[in-house]
Amino acid sequence: MWITKGQDRAIRIIKSAIETDRVSHAYLVSGPEHVGKTTFAFDMARAVNCQSDDEESVPCGDCRQCKRILSFVHTDVFFYGVQPTKSNSDVLSQMVTIDSLRDDFISQVHKKPFEGKARVFIISAVEKMRSEQANVILKTLEEPPDDTVIILLSEQIDGIIETIVSRCQSITLDPVSNDLAEKYIEEYWPGFETYSSTELARLSKGRIGWINNAVSDETVMVSRGELLNIYEAMVGNSIDERLDVSSKLSDRFRKSHNSGKEELDVWMTLWRDMLLIKSGRVNEVANISRREILERISAKLSVVEITDSIKLISIFATHLNQNISPRLALDNLMLKLPQSL
Repeated sequence: MWITKGQDRAIRIIKSAIETDRVSHAYLVSGPEHVGKTTFAFDMARAVNCQSDDEESVPCGDCRQCKRILSFVHTDVFFYGVQPTKSNSDVLSQMVTIDSLRDDFISQVHKKPFEGKARVFIISAVEKMRSEQANVILKTLEEPPDDTVIILLSEQIDGIIETIVSRCQSITLDPVSNDLAEKYIEEYWPGFETYSSTELARLSKGRIGWINNAVSDETVMVSRGELLNIYEAMVGNSIDERLDVSSKLSDRFRKSHNSGKEELDVWMTLWRDMLLIKSGRVNEVANISRREILERISAKLSVVEITDSIKLISIFATHLNQNISPRLALDNLMLKLPQSL
C-alpha cells in the first residue's frame, strides 16, 4: 500500500529493484516543493523493510515494520529535515546541519540494522547544502555501507555537486494532472467543503503534498485568502497606500524565503487568472471562488498591463533570490504595477 499517489513510474522503479534484489545504496529524489518527496521516501523505507511475502502488496502497511515506520518510531529510519519538526519522535528531530551530519549521520550510518532489513537515511533540501555538508554525504556515498539506503531529497538537481548526483540513482517526481488531483481530493478528503475539489486541485498545481497541507491545516487557506485580499485591493490603491503595504509585506518576505516563495505564488495566480479571463478562458481560472472579483478588476486593465505585471512579479522573485533588499524591491514593484481606478 503506497501512500504516494500519481507517481506510478517512480513506484515501479522501486518495486522492480526490490523484486530483483537490486535496491541501490543511494537515491536522489527530485521534484517541486510539496510534490510528495518526503512521503515517497518514507514509502521507500517501508517497502525495503516490509515483511510481507506477497511482492505485489509491498509495502503492505500491516506488518510490524510498516506500522512502526508509519508511526515514525522505527529505530532504523532517520530523517534529516530543513527545520525542526513538532513531532516527539527522534526520527524527525534532526536538522540538516554540518554537526548533525558529522556527529549523528556518520555515527549511525555504519551501524547494522537493529530491527529491520535495512537502515534508511532520508536527507532533505540537498540542493541548499553548503560544500562541507555535501562532502560529508559524498564520503559516505563513495564507500556505502551494506544494508543501508540513503535517500536524498531535492527540489532540483542543479546546485548539487556532480559527484553526488553520479553516485545516486535519480528519480523525478512530477506534478500530477488536475483530474488526478481532483479525484484524490474526492477520495481522501470527501468532507472538505471550504473549497471545491476543482478549485483546490487547480491551486495545488498537481502537488499532492500541498493538498494535504491545505486541507489538514486550516491556516493555510485562511492565510492565502488574506493575501489575496491584500493583492486584490492593491490594484486600486494609491501610491502611498501601496508603499504602506510594501512595508508590511517586506517583513514577511524577509523572515522566510520559503514563505516568500509561497506568497509570490499566490500573487502570481491572481494575475494569471486575470489574464485567462481577459483571454476568454474563464473556465480555466484557478481561484474559482474569486472569479467575479477578478473579472471586475481585469475589466479595468488591458492585456498588456496584466502581462507586464506578471513579468514584474517574476523580476521581483529573481531579486529576492539575489538577496536584494525585499523592501527596496517591493517599493520598486509597487511603483510600476498598474492601477485600476
